[in-house]
Amino acid sequence: MLLVRAHLSGRAPTRTTMQVAPPDSVELWVEPEAVLDPSYYDRGTAARRRDHEILEDLGDLFDEIEQQADTLLQGLIGVLEEL
Repeated sequence: MLLVRAHLSGRAPTRTTMQVAPPDSVELWVEPEAVLDPSYYDRGTAARRRDHEILEDLGDLFDEIEQQADTLLQGLIGVLEEL
């Protein structure tokens, strides 16, 4: 509260910035040249195609899990209502 009151009244202490000496020398970093594997993109598309086929039935699995969760929730609500 005192800090807020000091700022509102205009009597808040001022902070000075710390002086930093400039560097003596400037070193430029040069990114090394990258050599890409020619089959990089082929492997990536093959992996995506494989994963797409593996995960194709995932939507159906999630629907089944949701149905089971709804059934359990309805059972729990029934038990709680009997209390």
